[in-house]
Amino acid sequence: MEGLGVPISSQPGDATDPVGYPNIFTAIRSLGLNIDSGKGPVDVFVIDNVRQPSAT
Repeated sequence: MEGLGVPISSQPGDATDPVGYPNIFTAIRSLGLNIDSGKGPVDVFVIDNVRQPSAT
């Protein structure tokens, strides 16, 4: 995310985080994980309409 204009904080509570918690990218990196963007097929389930059951 660096270089994309998204601040990445390594210290909780700095000027980019008024609440005092690390941002999501810092938290994920602290777990030893990386977020990589990519494109690929995705399964999607769409609910187009919902109705209450009729009383029978």
